[in-house]
Amino acid sequence: MEDVLARADFITVHLPKTPETIGMFGPEEFAAMKDGVVLINAARGGIYNVKSLSDFVAAGKIFAAGIDMFEEEPCTGSPLHEFDNVLLTPHLGASTHEAQVRAGVQIAEYVSSGLEGSIVPTALNMTLVPPEMMDAVGPYVPACQMMGRILAQILGCIPKTLRVEAAGTIANADASILVAGALDGILAYRRAGSVTPVNVESVAVRHGIKVDTASIADADEYASAVKVVADGVEVGATLFGSMQRPRIMSLLDYKIDIAPAKQSLVFEYVDAPGRIGAIGTLLGNEGVNITTMQIGTKPSEKTALVYMNVEGNVNDQLLEKLSSTLDFKNVWSFSL
Repeated sequence: MEDVLARADFITVHLPKTPETIGMFGPEEFAAMKDGVVLINAARGGIYNVKSLSDFVAAGKIFAAGIDMFEEEPCTGSPLHEFDNVLLTPHLGASTHEAQVRAGVQIAEYVSSGLEGSIVPTALNMTLVPPEMMDAVGPYVPACQMMGRILAQILGCIPKTLRVEAAGTIANADASILVAGALDGILAYRRAGSVTPVNVESVAVRHGIKVDTASIADADEYASAVKVVADGVEVGATLFGSMQRPRIMSLLDYKIDIAPAKQSLVFEYVDAPGRIGAIGTLLGNEGVNITTMQIGTKPSEKTALVYMNVEGNVNDQLLEKLSSTLDFKNVWSFSL
């Protein structure tokens, strides 16, 4: 400590209160310090000898001090109160009623986020996410997970490339949060554990996935959006409503607008009259109910894509029957 006292411009104390540390910094230690030193105690009261400290502050030896802990709390009287260059703060923590309530609510929110595989902003092994950024990008984690699951079911394998594009108000967000969500969705069927911003790079390397990100200022008619592309297969989503629910805005480069349900059927075919009626009739005969539906077209290719949220027993036999009977280009069943 002698070497530190003689050389340090700033000295901060982070020690438990023990017989060995009480009065650890007194007249001899303050005298051994450099002129103009700045001292901080955020540990326990009594480690700095406050009376002696005030004497050296008054003499100009100590340029400034910040004290957060006192021998008697609350500290209503101290010789340090008279100095403008000494900052004394009440060591309250979450002692007030309001802070206790907020701390409890925040813990519950973060535990819930962790169990859902989402982002826990205060995780010790990840970069702190500013609250304003978390408010903007955090709700997109479930959307990225959803898009990842869709891509996994379309591809049927782990992709070699993954690109995540953030647009609009979240264009400058930490892309690792979005990539982690998308990768978590892609790998969900493997039950390999959650992907987080902490381990996203190592997970991608382990599975041989080349990850790329992009920031796009304009999200077209949306305030913000995220697009995920895996091995050239694209899906895009935005958020809607007060609950910030994911809404698919594009799939396979078809422009659509639908809130995905737990079970969906997607058809891609050469556009022609009567196709939707034929699909509805066949599904109805099999006891499958269509709850919501969206159609996207590519006039230049004369093809269409239908996204249907459905209820009922969708099995391989039904998919085969749909494909063979109606001559689709592609048929997928998504379980989200």
